[in-house]
Amino acid sequence: MPNIMTAPAGSVKVRMYKQGFGDCFLIALPGRDGKPAYVLIDCGVHHKDKDNLAKMNRTAKSVKEATDGRLELVAVTHEHTDHIDGFKLAKEVFDGVAMDNVWMGWTEDYANPRVKALDRAFAVHLEALKIVRDKLKSSRSGLWETIDNLLAFYGEELGAAGRMSNRETMTWVQKKGGGGLKFCAPGEVLTLDRVDDVRFFVLGPPLLDSLLKKSAPSSGKNKETYITDPENAHLDDFALEVIRQEGATSGVLSDADAKNALAARHPFEDRYRVSAKDAKLDPDHAFDDYLSRKNSWRRIDDKWLELAGELALKLDEHTNNTSLALAIEIGAGRNVLLFPGDAQVGNWLGWQDLKWKDGRKETTIDDLLGRTVLYKVGHHGSHNATLKKLGLEKMTHPDLAALLPVDEDFAKNVAKWTAIPYPDLLSRLMEKTRHRVIRSDKPAPGQKDRPYSLGKEEWKGFMKRIEETDLYTELTIAM
Repeated sequence: MPNIMTAPAGSVKVRMYKQGFGDCFLIALPGRDGKPAYVLIDCGVHHKDKDNLAKMNRTAKSVKEATDGRLELVAVTHEHTDHIDGFKLAKEVFDGVAMDNVWMGWTEDYANPRVKALDRAFAVHLEALKIVRDKLKSSRSGLWETIDNLLAFYGEELGAAGRMSNRETMTWVQKKGGGGLKFCAPGEVLTLDRVDDVRFFVLGPPLLDSLLKKSAPSSGKNKETYITDPENAHLDDFALEVIRQEGATSGVLSDADAKNALAARHPFEDRYRVSAKDAKLDPDHAFDDYLSRKNSWRRIDDKWLELAGELALKLDEHTNNTSLALAIEIGAGRNVLLFPGDAQVGNWLGWQDLKWKDGRKETTIDDLLGRTVLYKVGHHGSHNATLKKLGLEKMTHPDLAALLPVDEDFAKNVAKWTAIPYPDLLSRLMEKTRHRVIRSDKPAPGQKDRPYSLGKEEWKGFMKRIEETDLYTELTIAM
């Protein structure tokens, strides 16, 4: 078939789809039977993209055609729409695609008691955010829209009723994997039956709760990324108190949680407080002046709910930290492709002491990073998803290139993220790769992009390894 994606002898191909703000990567590996074996890593687009349905169907149809309807492996990094919405929006297409193996992080094993505990905490935060969003929307606070936008990453935005939730999408993909479903843990080395000389080193998600919850970089000499950002305060008590006050019938809180919800978040005990509803019904009209429209600017009743903005960001970052992060070794002891999903600080820190043993040989993260020839830039180039000294600075291979799935115009004008990709990180990526950064929102590098540090023939060789269409960019990499 003319549109089948090939895997040249001694090489692999990595295809980055240009569907918008989201991740979708198709890798062609040389199969033992002479036919390519295909790996799909994520398939999603930002939920606010107005053309998301058409884009995801075009992408899914291309994946199906390129692979002749068979994927050796589908690796889903984490439960965010910009990584999984393709499976939801183009479900009818993917219904016709065989998935021999499905890998996810251990955090997606929903029958695991520890994952159930994490899910309960997640459900409390999610419920609190929905309560605050609805309350602030009725009060015309602009914060409600920010919260709704972040909730949309979980399929929980207003108007989402009737669509598959993110959890339902993840479960559907798991069922497609059948007997080939695996929940991966850091420290494992995995292989595929039909492929020789390719190993998958599992880096994350981390096993420690403290690392799962660490998303903001440290400051001072312990700074891990290209920016310093102080860690947010612990927000569990806030979420519990929101539900205790506003959503007592939600069914999310256990009896123990309800008892532990802290009224101390307020300066006055319950007996000294009057709800807005009771104040309006006061027969003596003692609160009329307080509740009047002319004095609305003075009221601070709901001011404490603005902490929900921090909670929403933290929930988003914690989910990113559950990313399945893989280092794919192509060729025995040779080149490495690094696919970290949206792993943030805690996930990267969890890799540092890992050791993978294969017989007598021991592999470390420094070894894998030093052999990395392709880096899929984490979280669309955000400030806290690429470690500095413990990450990019250790990628010293002379052939290092990077794939950056991003739509900068969309990020700034629609999602209102003004620093994606983060300028300092992008600048360092250009230096480390010697301008071999391929972005999904821009044409592939051409002759005019050659840096002085790279010879003409070497740059020409790099450009020959690139194939670009309106739908995707492919890079061929030697094993």
